[in-house]
Amino acid sequence: MRFAIIAMVWTMAFGVWASPCAVDADCDDGLACTGLETCGYDGVCREGIGLCGPPTQALETRIWASSSYSPGYLPRKAIDGDPGVTSSWCSADGDPDPALHVEWVYPARISEIRIHNAWLTHDFQTGRFELRNAAGGLLYDSGIVSLTAGAITHPVIPAVGGVRRLSFIGETWRSDDPCISEIEVSADAPCLVDADCAFASPCIAVGICGTDKQCTATAPRCRNLALDHEAVAASSEYSAGYRPELAADGNPATSSSWCSAAADQAPEIALTLPNAHAISLVRLSNGWLLNNFESIDLRFEDEQGISILEEQDIPVDEGQRTVALEHQVPRAHKVVLQGRSFDEGPCIGELELYGEYCFLDIAGHSPMSWRFRPATPEPDYEMRYGLLSEMRADAGFQRAGCLGRYQGGTAETLLPDPPVGDGFYLIARGFNVCVGEQFGLSRVSPDPRAVMEKEPACTP
Repeated sequence: MRFAIIAMVWTMAFGVWASPCAVDADCDDGLACTGLETCGYDGVCREGIGLCGPPTQALETRIWASSSYSPGYLPRKAIDGDPGVTSSWCSADGDPDPALHVEWVYPARISEIRIHNAWLTHDFQTGRFELRNAAGGLLYDSGIVSLTAGAITHPVIPAVGGVRRLSFIGETWRSDDPCISEIEVSADAPCLVDADCAFASPCIAVGICGTDKQCTATAPRCRNLALDHEAVAASSEYSAGYRPELAADGNPATSSSWCSAAADQAPEIALTLPNAHAISLVRLSNGWLLNNFESIDLRFEDEQGISILEEQDIPVDEGQRTVALEHQVPRAHKVVLQGRSFDEGPCIGELELYGEYCFLDIAGHSPMSWRFRPATPEPDYEMRYGLLSEMRADAGFQRAGCLGRYQGGTAETLLPDPPVGDGFYLIARGFNVCVGEQFGLSRVSPDPRAVMEKEPACTP
């Protein structure tokens, strides 16, 4: 757990270590469902964590398929609101098992499915629908359903709660490259029990099914902030104008992209972090219409180069693609993106990594009694402190002392009164939630917090 917060304590006063950017309030988009936006240490606004379930927030989706006929008939065409033949998903010519999959960020209670089949010849004749939960467990199988060419098909399904994925699996079709014009899903009451409201993000403490049968969530327990990288490397580059570091320069434009060489049959790009960190989100900006990746694999490695986690066959659409990991990856040092399906000489506009920074509510009252209430369940964390005058004189935390190690929830402790005109700072790191085992980040190099990170943990 990284606590990117330092509290400063004066006699009868409390403050927060000032970041070099504007305050969080400057980043507030006014939308409750998007969570708490924060101002990063580099002066850039970071988005919050989505807190709402449907129907408070529209069903956010990702879509992929077994194959695609061409870039003009990609899976996303089946959920773009246009049921015409020119805006359809079509499988590749000769795909033996054509299938289309739609997955939601939040679980939903699905009551109706509608398939628009505008094609008269390139159409599916029969297919099967499957509804699955977040763990991939089968909730409902429709069996064989007949589809009508040039019409809308409404398969009769029961209302099913807790659905995260809908799959259409083709059984028979009229041509070698069958198509679906549009697939629509209706969600009524999104939940029946709390289990229907399980949120994918580990930063959401718990989802609750209210009396109105709508999912809500408790306050977030982490903040996602962009992570700095130390190095960028790639398998090849198209030219000096499309070198690897342009995929991590903060500019997602096509003119500032990495593109692999046209002959590269296994294009990949890797970002290395200065220190191991828990990673929760990977964001890929893809402004290219032709020279792009259609699907990718992600591999997360530790400091020894050992693979921690591999996410495979992730579809990539034009625009921005955020991969919200089901479980955060602890202590990742390198992230490798490998192309699985791609055009010749594929490009990436920007590749960003986000980590979860947990935070503490710290409250003080006379006589210098301080209460620490972590926003995570059953935490294990330590607090250190020192005089502000010593921190300024040392330009670091060499004289920081242990205040204690706390496990299991809210903790209280006493501090003596600081000398007149001086004050205390408090700094924390955690060990079991949002694992990073560090004291946050600094724009100073070398980071003065590194001294404390090398010391043994405080004793309980």
